[in-house]
Amino acid sequence: MRLPGQVFLTLVLLAFTGLANADSDQACPAFFKESFLQPTNAQKAWSEDKWTRLLGEWRALGLESLILQWSRYGDTDFHSGKTASYGELLDRIFKAARNHDIQLTLGLKYDPAFWERIEKSTAHRAVYFEQRRMERAHLLEGLAHYAHHPNFAGWYLPDEIDDINWRGAAERTQLIAYLKTARQQISRHSPHPVSISAFANGDLPADNWANFWQEILEQSGIDELYFQDGLGVGKLEPTEVTLYLESMTQMPFAAAGNLKVITELLESDEQESFRATSWDRLKQNMRLPAQGGLETAAFAYHPYLNPNEGHAAAKLYRDYRKAWKRCAE
Repeated sequence: MRLPGQVFLTLVLLAFTGLANADSDQACPAFFKESFLQPTNAQKAWSEDKWTRLLGEWRALGLESLILQWSRYGDTDFHSGKTASYGELLDRIFKAARNHDIQLTLGLKYDPAFWERIEKSTAHRAVYFEQRRMERAHLLEGLAHYAHHPNFAGWYLPDEIDDINWRGAAERTQLIAYLKTARQQISRHSPHPVSISAFANGDLPADNWANFWQEILEQSGIDELYFQDGLGVGKLEPTEVTLYLESMTQMPFAAAGNLKVITELLESDEQESFRATSWDRLKQNMRLPAQGGLETAAFAYHPYLNPNEGHAAAKLYRDYRKAWKRCAE
């Protein structure tokens, strides 16, 4: 049930500042049921057994679904073509997912040049978007068989949308047309839902951002929005996230259950790279969407909740696992 805006805002602020009645060390958070996973070249060498063990560990922590952020990164493919051979990375993940009853959402192509290309003129973007349309048509031919897998749950567009590049009317019209084309292309191959993610830099007022997404989803046909909280990468402060969530929960697309929040499991380190955050900080961040009744997806179990990925990740894994076991008893 959706909370009224003022009630939502008050509850979130109380939870974040530690004034909620529940003791922070004992209260059980809304543990993750979903995580993103970014396929990499290094993972191509991982065996089927390793994927089976890894997904089994995640399933034991309550994970029910996994979003593979892309099936192609630049010129690198992670799939086997038009038929499953279980020789490529995605094939091994799909097989492991079936063994552990984990649902998979499959991302399309991520273009590392996306941000550079969209910052140019409207005419330049038109040429670029036509190029992407042609690439997508070819890629979908090679991915369509995954839609018949019993654990296939839907599609994900890796083109992340921000609050800076699409504020003008012409830019917004162009974006809607681009996403609508992508949605129609996917629909020709399967009836499964299509999702996309977005992040805010704090450059667009929260109400405008919410209205922006209501328009985008209504006109493009995209089914679901994942909103990145931006807390790990330092794009937003907790109070700002609260305002954005409060505005978005007033929108029809949120009331229909088509809004989720990506909770970042990372934070900046002294070398200006990223490491796993602390369990105390993560608990605070998890409360923000939970107070509004919003579902969350973790970014990401690998590498930030993986005990084999450094000291910080190992500690977060131990603390998360301890809390999960205590709350599951």
